Amino acid sequence: MATSVSSWRVDIDSLSFQPRDHAALCMVHRRAFGTLLGFLPRPEDCRRYFDANRAAFEQAAAAKIARANLRADANFHLTSRDVSRARGECRDKGKGASAESSVDSIDKAAFVSLPSVKGWCPTVFEPMAASDGLLASLKPHVKGWSATDLRLIADAVEEHGSGRCLLTHRANLQVRGLSSTSAAAIAAIMMSAGLVSSDAAAERRRNIFVALSQSTESQAVAARLESWLQSSAAPTELPAKFSFCVTASIHHEDCASADICIHAIGNEVWVAPGGAVIGTLTPDPLAAIDSLTRAFLRLAARTRAVRRMRDLIAHVGIDTVLNEAQLSQARLASLPPIERTRYVGALHDDRFGLGVPFGRADVASLRAVAALADSFADGALRLTPQRSWVLTGLRSESIEKLWLEAQAAGFIVHDDDSRLHIAVCVGGSGCDKAQIDMHELAKSLAPFWRSPDMLHLSGCSKGCAHPRVAELTIVAGAPANHFHVLRESRADGVPERSLSAGALREYLAGFVRGRLS
Repeated sequence: MATSVSSWRVDIDSLSFQPRDHAALCMVHRRAFGTLLGFLPRPEDCRRYFDANRAAFEQAAAAKIARANLRADANFHLTSRDVSRARGECRDKGKGASAESSVDSIDKAAFVSLPSVKGWCPTVFEPMAASDGLLASLKPHVKGWSATDLRLIADAVEEHGSGRCLLTHRANLQVRGLSSTSAAAIAAIMMSAGLVSSDAAAERRRNIFVALSQSTESQAVAARLESWLQSSAAPTELPAKFSFCVTASIHHEDCASADICIHAIGNEVWVAPGGAVIGTLTPDPLAAIDSLTRAFLRLAARTRAVRRMRDLIAHVGIDTVLNEAQLSQARLASLPPIERTRYVGALHDDRFGLGVPFGRADVASLRAVAALADSFADGALRLTPQRSWVLTGLRSESIEKLWLEAQAAGFIVHDDDSRLHIAVCVGGSGCDKAQIDMHELAKSLAPFWRSPDMLHLSGCSKGCAHPRVAELTIVAGAPANHFHVLRESRADGVPERSLSAGALREYLAGFVRGRLS
């Protein structure tokens, strides 16, 4: 068979080629090339590297076909490890270009360095190093926090931390600027107050988002799920980012980012992979959740590098996952279009949302939230993935005064505030992967972003602030004050163009005008 020509698949962000003596295609994702090259490359860089190392890719493909006993008509993919192993063998045999020569032929200066992944989600027991010290995430229990809890947290952050906090897209409160001693002190305070799990493993597993849409039934399910995750009955080997969403609605915008979503509606409970319209209707949601998590672990063990349910479904299909879990299939009730949930200002069910600009908080901000919750509501608080605090039990006679005091304290209370639709990472002030101060960039661009869709500003291609597709994503690059622009993409996608800081503002204004016209 003649050597086939490689091509770039925009739909899967991968290079594809047909290996010798194989009837189907082999794919290599752009991030695999990034690992091999040490930076996030353009498609043409991937093809240049592939052409220079064709023998290694062919050998890696042949080895994988033999190892996995693939049919001749089966498509498959190669990882960076597959290619590295084959490249070493080819180099030993004197075949193909050296890695150094093929890398040196590519101009890396204009592209974002590929970030290293730290490997875990930091908790109060397992903080993670950042350029501004250790950081730890405080996860609210499913019942939320009280104003008293938040004051205790503020006091601990003031005494033992830098005073800087961040509300995250996982509805956690990230505490920054810690030392190993101060992190241990905060962990002890949180344990003493009953605000964290009793041990590190249980806290690592306890990733539950309770949607604003709740009922007595869904709250009971959430409480049972939390108890199970903190017990010895739960699987101990769940990935650190594996998460659950509990809602009383049939269709919720935050389900898509969870690994398992539990819809408790009246007397019926659907358990489904996050974002899926097919799940199982069950009288025993915990048993279904246990079966689904264990099925995930068994199937993921056979599929290398799968850490999230959506990736597993992409590999094997939802039917395989539910069959492995021995769960009967049930389609969720007819799904209406997702309506944007409001998270700021006066909300239904006597609640009020306080948006935190770009998720940045400090001790004064935490104490202000607690004071408003006590003065105008019942003192109960919830965090949302949209980086807002929600007060419950609002006293309607004082709502006008609450609007004024919340605004005076710097909170966002109007839906049309553009800052609600901008996701921004901590930037150079707290991460050594970020190129610039992303917070200052966000403030300068906010007046130009008049769109209900998401603008994602990322200091590197990892995209921590918004690890999903955004309408527009801007990634800081090199040289300084140059930015890569990506449309309808994640931060690790293929840039459409690169712009200077000045040109970026003009482009943004034009983009919004085009969207609104």
